[in-house]
Amino acid sequence: MSGFKTHGLFSVVFLLAILLAVAWAGIVDAVYLKPIHFLALILGALMPDLDHPNSLIREWVTKLALACSVVLLGVSHIRAAQEYADIALLVLVPLFFVQFLSHRKWFHSISALLVLSVPLAIIIPDAALFFAAGFVSHLVLDGELSVF
Repeated sequence: MSGFKTHGLFSVVFLLAILLAVAWAGIVDAVYLKPIHFLALILGALMPDLDHPNSLIREWVTKLALACSVVLLGVSHIRAAQEYADIALLVLVPLFFVQFLSHRKWFHSISALLVLSVPLAIIIPDAALFFAAGFVSHLVLDGELSVF
């Protein structure tokens, strides 16, 4: 299994190959990369391993989800507003289900790519393509490309 460093580095090489091909074909004149693009690329490259019990991305996502839930529960208590507690629960529920997924199953699929990148495309449109490129680079490197 490739580690997070390998997936991160390969995603950058994969992106550069895509950008060179696009530039060589004359599809675009220039591409301006922002830090958010590289962050999305690396997150996309690591995201398929969210179902692996020892992955770095799982550790990050778990800590972030727990921190967000604690803050939301605190706000819910201070403002006496149930909706913040509901959102805190919504943040934690996916972490519960990830515990039961087998590694290299659903998260290594095109359907997972769509489910994860469509909300990102709505929130941060120019980062979604880079997230998708990182995600696909992970699948290519693992040789685990499936639809479901």
